[in-house]
Amino acid sequence: MLAVLFACKRFHQYICGRKNITIETDHSPLINIFKKQLLKTPKRLQQMILELQKYNFTIKYKKGAEIYVADTLSRAPEDCHSQSCVEIYKIDKEFRQLNNINDIEDKPISTKDNVMQILIKTIKDGWTEDKSKVNDNIKQYWKVRDELITNNNLLFKGNRLVVPPQMRREILNKPHQGMESTLKLARETVYWIGITDEIKQMIQACEICNVDARLQQREPLIIPVIPRTPFEIISMDVFEFPTKNKTKYFLITVDHYSDFFEIDELDNLSATLSRHGVPGKVITDNGTNFMNSEFRKFADKWEFNHQTSSPHHQQANGKAEAAVKIAKHLLKKTLATNSDFYKALLIWRNTPNNIGSSPAKRLFCRWLRCDIPATNLNQEVVPDVPNQIKQQRTYNKKYFDKGTQKEKDLKIGDETKHYSHNETKHQETEVARITDSPSNGKRPPYRTTSSKTSGTTASSPGTK
Repeated sequence: MLAVLFACKRFHQYICGRKNITIETDHSPLINIFKKQLLKTPKRLQQMILELQKYNFTIKYKKGAEIYVADTLSRAPEDCHSQSCVEIYKIDKEFRQLNNINDIEDKPISTKDNVMQILIKTIKDGWTEDKSKVNDNIKQYWKVRDELITNNNLLFKGNRLVVPPQMRREILNKPHQGMESTLKLARETVYWIGITDEIKQMIQACEICNVDARLQQREPLIIPVIPRTPFEIISMDVFEFPTKNKTKYFLITVDHYSDFFEIDELDNLSATLSRHGVPGKVITDNGTNFMNSEFRKFADKWEFNHQTSSPHHQQANGKAEAAVKIAKHLLKKTLATNSDFYKALLIWRNTPNNIGSSPAKRLFCRWLRCDIPATNLNQEVVPDVPNQIKQQRTYNKKYFDKGTQKEKDLKIGDETKHYSHNETKHQETEVARITDSPSNGKRPPYRTTSSKTSGTTASSPGTK
């Protein structure tokens, strides 16, 4: 860099204001240095780069053996020591005090560390061209050797202080700001080899940081079981809707094969099952309407498998939630227009959806006569419905999985931090039992855990 600056200043009258100037150098690290932002270059080079801003040149790398004239003259310099023959460029600008590290000069962070001392001595004496001749303790710094500088027995990489191992934890985890904030702070102020991985391990092991940590990132979508026949798998949900006279409670029953749903006032579930047959599986949330002894007896009597969604994770029962949204929308519209809700529901059942056919076509194989005129009233089976459902769910998974992260599988005995919705902080737990992955959609954000303090077993959302 000093040679480039010396040459530009010496030939200032010839190159200042000219375009397409090419500077050839046999020092390849200079190429990358000129590509960096000014603030990210070593401080001892910043003032030189500023001086070179007045020249419009392109710097290229060329082997020293191919730069004949310069290489020859450098081996036979003129024997002259006068000021007119030799220009010495000196940088007196001091390093700015790092605001994020207090009393840095009072702490012997470099003088007592053998690796730091070897590194400082190597920088002062100059790096060898052969990596194999470098001390084994500092070979890990070989790739960043051109960015390392020393000042007042401190070591810097650009503007960042190189910290020895014994002081890294003390400097970084003082504020307990969490993973992302600590990484951003470190990238602005300090440096060592493997800093990112070490910070992540340090934060994950920090009890203070884990107590108030955020919930884990959502996991990729699990495509549920594809039904082969109508009403093989159904979802149920209960919702309330205010009418003119009173608030009514409705039961939604939706078929996973056809998307056809029944809506009944909450009184007798047997009527719905008698119309469409006994399903193989019924999926509900954990509401008291379904989690009671009476419903368990009903499931045993009608011989179907009852599966619940994850606690505090209603999206896992998304089929019923979507049907509730549609039903409420139709109820509001018909109530506002003083029209018949069941006629509006009939038209909706004849409307094709994302699968490519209507719920009525997939369930009854025909058009249901309604206020909308239709000419094709022939009965015909909709072909290849399971594959169409699979394609639609795969498409949904593609977009849902953006921004998700597969969590590491837990094992029995692993210590975890879990968060429950009726608690304000993460609690220390230990894995006692792993539940099976649900087949009804999204992976639950919980693992069954056992409290280390009380010894009880509970299913808690948000286990980290």
